[in-house]
Amino acid sequence: MLVADGYSVLEAADGAEALEVWQARRDSIGLVMSDVHMPSMTGLELYERLRQLDPATPVILATSDPEAVSTLRTSSDPRLRLLAKPYNRDELIGLAADLMTGGRFSRANRERLETPALGENPTTTPT
Repeated sequence: MLVADGYSVLEAADGAEALEVWQARRDSIGLVMSDVHMPSMTGLELYERLRQLDPATPVILATSDPEAVSTLRTSSDPRLRLLAKPYNRDELIGLAADLMTGGRFSRANRERLETPALGENPTTTPT
């Protein structure tokens, strides 16, 4: 999904390999996406290691596990987003863009959606 939208993607077989890839290429990586449940190092463990090494790295964790969803939703880290499975292309691209722009993507979309179309009177309510 990300490649089709112009993103370069590096793959890893598990969390430990993902951390190795990140350490080797960290200057060219703008976002880390991981499944919560992976062999050798879970996505949550990967996230915690990344926070120790570079707190600014944006991370998306994907899961269909309700327990992980409730745990991760309590995080106050603005550089972490949870993506509940199944997800669609728009959800993934929106989260990636939002994290990589420091939230400017979401604000711009909200402003666009909240701005009345040309010729509309924002103070008029339908009857």
